Amino acid sequence: MDKLLTDCDSVYHLAAAVGVKLLTENPLASIKNNSRGIDTIFDLADQHRCKIFFASSSEVYGKADGGALCETDPISLGPSTVLRWSYGCGKALGEYLGLSVWFFS
Repeated sequence: MDKLLTDCDSVYHLAAAVGVKLLTENPLASIKNNSRGIDTIFDLADQHRCKIFFASSSEVYGKADGGALCETDPISLGPSTVLRWSYGCGKALGEYLGLSVWFFS
């Protein structure tokens, strides 16, 4: 990834390992893949001074009531014993990392 970003001025991060089947069959690999991927791309984009676009997900809102969602709505996730919430948590982590880089770099 470091070599790929050497000559870039922007990065679009749209990827994530997703799916109930994937999370239930190999949760550790899925969670690590998502969290390490987000961390790596933000670190490298910052090092190379690349702008980054990070695509999040409505899953960060967790248990929505079915109405329209807004970025300022509170997050309401289920228990950590239910693996499906790890995807939304990972995307929320990406949002926090992105905002931290944007505000504090």
